[in-house]
Amino acid sequence: DGERRWVLALADVLGCRAAGARGEACAFAVYAYPPRARQDGGARKRVVKWFRADGSESESENRELAERWRVAIRCLVTGVRLTGETDIVAGLLPRRRRYLLLVNPFSGRGLSMQYCQSHILPMISEAEISYNLIRTEYKNHARELIRAINLCEWDGIVIVSGDGLLHEVINGLMEREDWEKAIRIPVGIVPCGSGNALAGAINHNAGHDLVLGENLLINCTFLLCRGLSCPMDLVSVTTSCGRRRFSFLSVAWGFVSDVDIESERFRGMGAARFTVGTLVRLASLRTYRGRLSYLPVACPNPRNKRQMARSITVMESLQKSTSKHSSVQRTTSDMGLSRAWREPETPETHR
Repeated sequence: DGERRWVLALADVLGCRAAGARGEACAFAVYAYPPRARQDGGARKRVVKWFRADGSESESENRELAERWRVAIRCLVTGVRLTGETDIVAGLLPRRRRYLLLVNPFSGRGLSMQYCQSHILPMISEAEISYNLIRTEYKNHARELIRAINLCEWDGIVIVSGDGLLHEVINGLMEREDWEKAIRIPVGIVPCGSGNALAGAINHNAGHDLVLGENLLINCTFLLCRGLSCPMDLVSVTTSCGRRRFSFLSVAWGFVSDVDIESERFRGMGAARFTVGTLVRLASLRTYRGRLSYLPVACPNPRNKRQMARSITVMESLQKSTSKHSSVQRTTSDMGLSRAWREPETPETHR
């Protein structure tokens, strides 16, 4: 008929809203974030499409039609199965997910709250997710908070910062008496810090092209709004003084850790703090002595891409069947070194 058609993939849809006050046209809006073409950067871009419900002369019937479309689209987005015989009513919708947002207003270039207002909270609202936002005020504030809160009130914890705040949250979860249950709660991150390595890894694991800055932020916010998640390994580290920490990215000793810690004074520079910190440390190298013990890999397994879980509910059942938290509590210092372990003949000097 010559009319232009729009096709929105359901996998790119975030939410739907019915609108139309009394006396106005009845309509519903679909919020989608389709990925751009690779030559345009490959990041997701917000698209809003309005559809008018005017199949009847009755205003109330048109309003009911728009509401049924809203419910149907929300059901499909949240994984509720619909058939041709399903009566589309609001009771089909699952309850709203509840997220606890922890925001470090000083992370990175200090733009976390600005990004919350301009990008994150609008997308969470479009996905009809309830939330409570807490701004951290000092170092280890999030850690103390996570140790004490009732996790049953939340379906997920969202970190609006860099990798450092997530490190606090992970260690706070593992310090709880109910750590075996606590560590199963889904944890998401929206990159607003100086170091955003985990957000980049999540973006890559989801099949997205390499993006940075606001584009990475939008991609990660889209994934958490859709409830997509995957398992994540933790590393337990016990230092010589008996202090224990859990890591989710890497463990550094010597030069790299010096740069990370000592570049805190350049935090206002954003990610450039690491470059400046590296130059400062190179100008005055330190020497570290240590011994490395390792287990040789006899038969390495092929790297299989981890599948993203469809929802938080699926993720919880997956973690219950695959996570062996008792093994997390064992460390090398508890087990000793068997004959299978290898060590260099003499300690090496690391710079």
